[in-house]
Amino acid sequence: NGQLIDGQGSMMEVINPAYNKPIASFNAASEEQAEAALQAAQAALKTWGGTSINERLGWMQKLVAAIQANREELLDIVAQEGKSYNEANGQINTFISYMNFYGEEVKRVYETGVQDYGAPRGSLYHLIYRRPLGVVVGHLPWNSPLNLLGVKLAPAMASGCPCVLKPSTSTPLASMFIAKLAHDIGLPAGAFNLVTGKASIIGKYLNSSPIPKMI
Repeated sequence: NGQLIDGQGSMMEVINPAYNKPIASFNAASEEQAEAALQAAQAALKTWGGTSINERLGWMQKLVAAIQANREELLDIVAQEGKSYNEANGQINTFISYMNFYGEEVKRVYETGVQDYGAPRGSLYHLIYRRPLGVVVGHLPWNSPLNLLGVKLAPAMASGCPCVLKPSTSTPLASMFIAKLAHDIGLPAGAFNLVTGKASIIGKYLNSSPIPKMI
């Protein structure tokens, strides 16, 4: 909900697979914090979902600019989680490409008019109006953390759907860093929420909630 909050769940360690040594530790989110993230996303649907396309694209470009400004630090994080520096650089580029791609594609989501089949020609039309679906929950696998964060976060932001994303416990640090950058640029509260924790606890809780309209 626009805040950086310490987890209240169990202690987690992130292991560098090359050296089999811990590189970070933190407390996972609790179920109560997962619920708070879902509630924050639901509340943001009225505000974030009502913004103009240009406003949302502006926020997406601010996030891209923050990533570029902190690229070296992010590169090191992705590498520490298991990618070569070349692969890590590609991950950052792919994340940015998703933000740019979906930022352009959302401009081409058009309303459609359909003539009523039972009415005289030209007398009655139905308008198909596309609007944000609702809260989106996304689960990120371990093997390509930034790519898979981008392919979920970018379309959610572009379409105006607040999201709650949960990275893998094996590679959460890059996603957590992106969430911090979103906080630093002042992204509206509830638009992008990130919670960490085991799939058997936090993942299950998110999936069991009636709030998400897409998982």
